Amino acid sequence: MIVQQEGNRVKLSVNSPPTALIGRYELTVATHSPKGEETSTRDPSNDIYMLFNPWCEDDTVYLDDEEEREEYVLNDTGRIYYGTEKQIGERTWNYGQINSPDDRGVLEGNWSGIYADGTSPTAWNIYLDENLESLDHLNGDSVWNFHVWNDCWMARPDLPPGMGGWQVVDSTPQETSQGTFRCGPASVTAVRSGLVYLKHDTPFVFAEVNSDKIYWQRNVDGTFSQVHVEKKAEERIAVETASRYGSKPEVYAAPTAEDVAMEVTMDGEGPRMGNDAQLNIVLRNSSSEPRSATLHSQVAVMYYTGVHKANVRTDKIPIELQPNEVKTLEWELLYKHYQDQLVDQAALMLTLSGRVKETQQVLATQFSFRLRTPDLSITPVGAAVVGKEMAAKIHFTNPLPRTLKAVVFRVEGLGLQSVREIVVGDIGGHSSVTLTEHFVPTLPGDRKLLASLDCRQLTQVHGFADIVVQEK
Repeated sequence: MIVQQEGNRVKLSVNSPPTALIGRYELTVATHSPKGEETSTRDPSNDIYMLFNPWCEDDTVYLDDEEEREEYVLNDTGRIYYGTEKQIGERTWNYGQINSPDDRGVLEGNWSGIYADGTSPTAWNIYLDENLESLDHLNGDSVWNFHVWNDCWMARPDLPPGMGGWQVVDSTPQETSQGTFRCGPASVTAVRSGLVYLKHDTPFVFAEVNSDKIYWQRNVDGTFSQVHVEKKAEERIAVETASRYGSKPEVYAAPTAEDVAMEVTMDGEGPRMGNDAQLNIVLRNSSSEPRSATLHSQVAVMYYTGVHKANVRTDKIPIELQPNEVKTLEWELLYKHYQDQLVDQAALMLTLSGRVKETQQVLATQFSFRLRTPDLSITPVGAAVVGKEMAAKIHFTNPLPRTLKAVVFRVEGLGLQSVREIVVGDIGGHSSVTLTEHFVPTLPGDRKLLASLDCRQLTQVHGFADIVVQEK
């Protein structure tokens, strides 16, 4: 459409259709006149980058709530959650990162292993030997204690009605889907309902978030029998619906009667890094007869993907329960036993298994927990004004009784400070350090200053401060 014409100059307005594919487009202009045709030479600086438009009613990603557009589209920082089921940690996260495999991106997983090979979408398998002790060489399923992906909003005309809206799209997949590192989009509604036959990659996503653990015991002839189902998934209808489309649809066919129950609990927010870790093993005998068993306990250090690094300690615990008794056992792991074993998220897994002598009922459970790390304390100093220098004090106390070697702080904040590394050096056991960082804000509005600490002996130490920057 011509929007302006002056002499031999014409200004055109060109609109893209809402069905246009996102991506990079080369722009050239073809001119037709009675004297002939002419096509302009492509200038890479004029290339057009087509994006989704949640403000456009005809776009499949249209979002009609302005508050949701502010939250999900315009925000440049958000929150990332990590930890375990019972100990959820959180930190501030800068957006704008994509996957490295296939996409030449900036993120790439730093572990290895293929976790597919036809595993049932509802059953991660724990294998035990004839004595109900863990067969570590067979327990290769990757039961992650947390995982991060993206939810994106879009219509799904390719699925039955009601499956549109939020979709799972994993930007850092660790295995291929139809030959390419990708995952999704998988309808969140379909995942929650156990409709794993709806595309794309819904069985894989379902298995990540809503699975039971199936315990198998090795028989004398080398075969395995299912002896226990640890029903971790809360949405029973969803998980049993999904199971019907998995490789072992008979898993839930014959429920086992149980009169002894076992669970592991944790006081408060859980153990802190540098201290002894304490958990509670709670056993309940709901029968009118006494019960006895021997529990095999094993605690292992693990990566956050659920891959075990090393066993820290194994024990055998004799159990005697009176009729209708509830007994709580205190379980403790000393700091000296784990201090040299921890990796990335400081995560550990306690595995308990045993058999009730009187009834042959199998008791089995796993409990993952992490050792909580301290936060960095950040205190802004001075007025926050665009173009005017201000400061922030960053304080940290070493929670360990040992020296932290070669400590590095990293500080950043969009509109406040580009990424800067500060080499601190060694920090003695239980010692404190305070740094003052100076910077000049460049953008007004609500900003976040982020800081992190890194060293070999201690990771996952973060902090942030909210700073409201005024116009100059």
